[in-house]
Amino acid sequence: MAASWIEHPKSALHSSTAGHMLGTWKDMIRNIQTNNGPDLHHTLNYLALPDDPIYIAAPDFLSRDLFARYGQTYQLFMNGAVHVPTVFA
Repeated sequence: MAASWIEHPKSALHSSTAGHMLGTWKDMIRNIQTNNGPDLHHTLNYLALPDDPIYIAAPDFLSRDLFARYGQTYQLFMNGAVHVPTVFA
């Protein structure tokens, strides 16, 4: 089974968990576009490895390990945001 990104369970304390998660993604994409790549505080590793604000959900440790194995590929994909005009609603 594949791992998926979800909002951190602690984010239930926020008024809008979806807004909290969407805000994290927006900040990361804006940072990538502004700096022609992410700064150290806007990489997937920085945002996900401590499980906050992005939590990697998986049914077991082996599936969760996929993020560590493919994280750099995901990051390179996200870095492509530099080349994509993005408008947030």
